Amino acid sequence: MTLSRAERLRRALAGLEKLYGKSARVEGGALVDHLVALLLGLHGPASRAEAALALLRDHFVDWNEVRISYAREVRVPLAAAGYEDPAALARELIAMLQRLYRERNAASLDFLDEAGWEPEETFSFFRGFEGLDDGAAAAITARWAEPPRFLQVPEVLRVPGRLGLAGKGATQPRIRKLLEEIAAGEDRIRAHLLFARHGARVCRSRSPRCPECGILELCDYGREQREKSPGRFETATARKEPEKPPAAAAGEKRRKPAARKKPAAGKKPAKKKSAAGKTAAKKAPAGKKTRSKKAAPAKKGEASSRKAPVKKAAPAKKPAPPKKAAAPRKAAGRKAASRKKSPKKAAGGQKGASAGTGAARKSPARRRSR
Repeated sequence: MTLSRAERLRRALAGLEKLYGKSARVEGGALVDHLVALLLGLHGPASRAEAALALLRDHFVDWNEVRISYAREVRVPLAAAGYEDPAALARELIAMLQRLYRERNAASLDFLDEAGWEPEETFSFFRGFEGLDDGAAAAITARWAEPPRFLQVPEVLRVPGRLGLAGKGATQPRIRKLLEEIAAGEDRIRAHLLFARHGARVCRSRSPRCPECGILELCDYGREQREKSPGRFETATARKEPEKPPAAAAGEKRRKPAARKKPAAGKKPAKKKSAAGKTAAKKAPAGKKTRSKKAAPAKKGEASSRKAPVKKAAPAKKPAPPKKAAAPRKAAGRKAASRKKSPKKAAGGQKGASAGTGAARKSPARRRSR
């Protein structure tokens, strides 16, 4: 059964929404409200993005107040909406609003009406925003463009071209014209968002990841690739079943863990030795288990069961070096002292001694009187 082009487009959009989720709906509001909703939708489901957008509107007067606020203040409504990392999202939101303010000194997109840009130029402008992907840039551009038309950019038209909506080998202008005929209103914005996002992540220009595609059955290009290399698709789609533990053999009974014995009433359970105590008991010899008790000496006549420890021979000492010959001792007494004196002093002494003896001999009376 062949499907019409409009039906194939509808099924393709439904399949891509299962992969990437629906976009948040914004009732009324300015174009910058839709831009903020797209940023919030990249970090969570559409319901969470809608709740966060409503909380931000209640907490702040306008988006310019959000721009000049601290990240910890913007984090509060985002955390209340249920985001996993509200601090990082708050920093991205403030950075995006500051980028807008640097362009035209206002945290709004009203300057686009006066800029006179083509939709393709506006798309390239939003692609430079940190935190936005190609899908969000394409969706906000499609919402702004008047008259509404599809963007003639490869990021948007690659996926419908490979699906074969406009026939094999169709050019980009022909694909864009066909999409404008079969898609209108919100479906056109959905198509921009989902086609650009799928083209950036899976349906890339070079080396597309066809085995991972969620709309492979609707794609002419994907079916051709599967016919050319079926093994590549089988290995990618094969799912490994979790290994089950081997079943017990028939007749083999499982052993129950032994029940612990309870101590009898009135008896205290014996204390278990610690691991350190066990190792110390193993290392200690039999005669030295306790410090208080000493092994009794063996009686005379009884052969000791223990063998006497064999003493190791002490290493031979090195021979001492030969002692030096002792110096001769100096002569003590008056003889040694007299030897040390010079010959002149010795001679003088001898003369004095002889003179003294002569004087003593001449005057014996004086010696007596003294």
